[in-house]
Amino acid sequence: MPAAFIQLAPDAVLTEAEVIEFCVGSVASYKVPRYVRFVDDWPMSGTKIQKFVLRERLARELEGPGSTSDAPPTGC
Repeated sequence: MPAAFIQLAPDAVLTEAEVIEFCVGSVASYKVPRYVRFVDDWPMSGTKIQKFVLRERLARELEGPGSTSDAPPTGC
């Protein structure tokens, strides 16, 4: 399942629904992110983002109490 991790510029405002709405008209349906998370910093290894750390964070979040991994994102 696609997920988007986004770091906003200072004073920028963007919602999960706006990201998904933009993607629906711009990319193939199977590429539209089901989960959108905003980050303040990136897990780095030298000069590269550690994508596996982002995957693990999202997996832990989705396994947590009260979450359902089959639920669509808010605003869809």
